[in-house]
Amino acid sequence: MTSYHKILIAALVCLLGGHYADAFTLGPRALRPATTTTTTTSLSMGLLDMFKSDTTPKAKASQILCWGGSEARHQLEDAKEEIGDDFEKFQAYAAKYSDCPSKKQGGSLGEIKPGKHEPKIDEIIFHGDIGKVHGPVKSSFGYHLIYVESRKGGDDDLKDLKP
Repeated sequence: MTSYHKILIAALVCLLGGHYADAFTLGPRALRPATTTTTTTSLSMGLLDMFKSDTTPKAKASQILCWGGSEARHQLEDAKEEIGDDFEKFQAYAAKYSDCPSKKQGGSLGEIKPGKHEPKIDEIIFHGDIGKVHGPVKSSFGYHLIYVESRKGGDDDLKDLKP
């Protein structure tokens, strides 16, 4: 077995999270049953975590929530005209008028993973234009304006990252 093969097998063991590390060791000529038990090193788990985290979509977004029906929708339509796509104006408006507790952070929802919000909201957060105000969007909580700050991970990682 060449050094190349040993490295390849060691990398596979790392990627599998070390689940098979206690079953085999690398010998000079072949893969053979282990005589001693080995454990997964923090390095191999770090490598595994690195690969897992790269594939999990995440986004940063902020919202302005207004409870109510058509009156709330009209209020947000007017706000959207005033705000445009200016993030600082969006944050100021959220802090002053939003009905969501996130108003204390200028409407920031922090880092979000898919499935945390209703499907309509998730669709905007993970597929809407970055750096734009979206909405008003109706949910079970009321009407929302959503500002998508950035996005990373998933299949379209490179095309969706904020410049």
